[in-house]
Amino acid sequence: MLDANDIQIITKLLEQSRNETHAELEKFRSEMRTEMTALLEKHREETRAELEKSRSDTHDEMTALLEKHREETRDELKKFREEMRAELEKNRIATRNDMRAIIESEVNPKLQLLAEGHEVLLERINRLEKQDELTGRVVVLEEAVKKHNKELNALKQAQ
Repeated sequence: MLDANDIQIITKLLEQSRNETHAELEKFRSEMRTEMTALLEKHREETRAELEKSRSDTHDEMTALLEKHREETRDELKKFREEMRAELEKNRIATRNDMRAIIESEVNPKLQLLAEGHEVLLERINRLEKQDELTGRVVVLEEAVKKHNKELNALKQAQ
């Protein structure tokens, strides 16, 4: 059975895993940005070379080619974003499911034991309170008996 330290360790490990995943994701994003920048630069260079080579081509043809490159880049970026969102959602669901499993298997049983322990303590407190009440009543009765004994002794001596 896991104790509080185990749960803290598990929580730290989950946090560390989440941080590592986040770091890897940031590294991946950075690499993708670098790659996308290089790809854009490559597309720009190709476009410039084509423009210089074919100055006789019409302006509309060049605009269409540039737009094609932009659309391809947008499509690639859109696809990448969708993949990243899907991966993030998958990780979020997996983390949530892991946490639910830990709570159900570790935390809930411990809370139940704790609640049961509280019930036992409350019963003991109730019994102790009743004992204190009875002790107080017994003390009063003892005092009354002592008083009555004194009075009876005084009456016996007076006769």
